[in-house]
Order: sequence, then structure tokens, then C-alpha cells
Amino acid sequence: MSDHHEAVAQALSQPIDLLAAADGPAVAETGDVSAWQLPAQDKTALAHWGVPLLEECRLVPHIQQGAMPELDVRGQKFYALGLFANHEIGVLPSAGEVWAIPADPALPKVFINSSVTLFVETTWRWYWTWKELDALRADIEQYDVLDAFLAFATTRDPRVGAAEPSLWPGLIQSW
Repeated sequence: MSDHHEAVAQALSQPIDLLAAADGPAVAETGDVSAWQLPAQDKTALAHWGVPLLEECRLVPHIQQGAMPELDVRGQKFYALGLFANHEIGVLPSAGEVWAIPADPALPKVFINSSVTLFVETTWRWYWTWKELDALRADIEQYDVLDAFLAFATTRDPRVGAAEPSLWPGLIQSW
């Protein structure tokens, strides 16, 4: 196993506290999520770890400040978390599901994660996976790293592999 593959294996297995260290990479401000209508663990994960900033991979968190959902997609309200791969990231109140909303209203929204907690965890693991992918550039090993990440994402959140369309498999398969 190469150093890159080993680093990704470590990033996919370490406790989230080690990956989202306060002195680590840039993290989006979390606003006041305590008033959001979400399960307590989702609010805690977002307030405690935030979402990493990964501009080169088009993950740009911008967590809304207000207590009421600010994103309106064809009459459905979402809490706003920022942008990812040219989609707005929205969270369904109460359910806590995370969705990618394309700029083109003719396109369907795309499932990301079953909960904010899983989204926060997966984006932090993607942050560290991306760092290894970036170092690999055009090396064939990048596909092993991508497969390892997708296996993690679908094992941790089975709906990631079952939902159509789904952002994580779409991102990996577009490589």
C-alpha cells in the first residue's frame, strides 16, 4: 500500500475530532444552528466541526445565519450550507437530509447525505482524501483512493449508493 493510499485509509478511519482539528484547515462559520429544526446530533455536529473549505474542489461552505430555512426550491424550503460542485447545498428541516440544488431549475435536486451529521463527517473525510488525490495528479493509484472513499461513503450512509441521482457516486464516477 502506498503512502497516499495509507493516508486515505487513515483519514477514513480516524475519529472526526482528529480530522476537523481547530488549528487545521479553514472551516466555515456555523451561524446559530441551535434554532434550526433538526435532530440534536445534526446541530451539534455542524456547530462543533463545521464544514471544511475546499475551494479547489468547489466545496465552499456558507452556513446561513437565520433560524428559518432560506433556500426555496420550487416551494420546498431548505437551510443553506453553501456550494458544492456548482450546486447549492440545502438541508431539509426536521428530516436533516442534505441535498444539492442545481442552478438550473429544470434539473432535479441531487441527494448528498441522509443527515447533516453524515454530511459533516463525509466532507471532512473528502477534504483529506482530496489532499491525497491532488498529490497523485494523473497517477493510476488515484482510482484506488477514489474507490476507498466511495466505499466508505456508501458503507457509512447506505442511501448514498442507493439514491439516484447521488452526489458522492456522481462526483467519483466523473473522475
